[in-house]
Amino acid sequence: MGFIGQLRKNLMQRKEAGDLFGREKERGVLKGILRGIEQTFGGSELYPNIEEKAAHLLTSLSKTIRSSTATSASPLSCLFGF
Repeated sequence: MGFIGQLRKNLMQRKEAGDLFGREKERGVLKGILRGIEQTFGGSELYPNIEEKAAHLLTSLSKTIRSSTATSASPLSCLFGF
């Protein structure tokens, strides 16, 4: 169980979150974004240092958030149902 799953479980046990908290709206979106920072070309990492990995991660997340509906209650609601 990953971090989000554990957080979801803990909050639900304390009745601080509902069933929709921490559930991806589109399965695999976050996993795909995280895999993107590990891309290689010709045997070399496309994002070799932490700064480039962070920049790619933030860019990918912001593109996903912008493509979600404008009525979302939370910026991360495009990835998780909370």
